[in-house]
Amino acid sequence: YFIQRENASWLTFTVMNVLFNWFLPFVALLSASAKRREGLLLKVSIIVLVGRWVDLYWMIAPPFNPDAPVVGPAPRKTSEQLAEDKKIEIVAKVIPSFTGWSGKTIFRLDNGQI
Repeated sequence: YFIQRENASWLTFTVMNVLFNWFLPFVALLSASAKRREGLLLKVSIIVLVGRWVDLYWMIAPPFNPDAPVVGPAPRKTSEQLAEDKKIEIVAKVIPSFTGWSGKTIFRLDNGQI
């Protein structure tokens, strides 16, 4: 259970889990005066709610997505990678020749697809 969550980028969610659910609320609420300020309590409660979401996601998602999601901005493709994507071409012909639409039109392609 823990080995999968401590590898690769799931480690980011492990650290976020500890920070949001324990460390930040603990440090923020150490003093008695901090517990009396409504603004601070609101901020800490929002951190705890985000931490709960991170915790639930950390518990549920790894079996379904072994390669953890990217945290932060997604890497952009270079112009060479975009050009390579456009080179994919699918070629097929309709067998027999197309004669028009009807309620039961089925297209059979020469590559075996329907």
